[in-house]
Amino acid sequence: MSAMASCHYFIDIFGWSDDPESNRREGVEMAHRSVRAAGDDADVLATAARSAVHLERDLDGAIALIERAIALNPGCARAWVASGLVRTRAGDTDLAVEHSRPRMRLDPMGPNRPRQLLLLGAWPGFSRDATVRWSPL
Repeated sequence: MSAMASCHYFIDIFGWSDDPESNRREGVEMAHRSVRAAGDDADVLATAARSAVHLERDLDGAIALIERAIALNPGCARAWVASGLVRTRAGDTDLAVEHSRPRMRLDPMGPNRPRQLLLLGAWPGFSRDATVRWSPL
């Protein structure tokens, strides 16, 4: 179910839906169902948080899901990258950078590293100062 929520997330981001509002509703429903079914899985919570912040526009809910995911499994790279993205959206760029570093240590050669760096730099409101302070591992 969290994979379905993720599909709706990407459909929305890339504008692939003829009915964006319906796509958002379905994505939100899938995210909520995945949390009800597997609320103790950090990967599921991280995926649901990404959907919550983008499809549902629920920053507080997304942050709560991320904090729960990290508390359950601090070794979950997906939770750390989702936290970086959610914190950036919330305007907390310093914490976004701080939370993105563990993900890079957990999966330094991961296929999403360039995308993660790009997204951190591309989100509206991302601080130029935070970008300057960014340092490689």
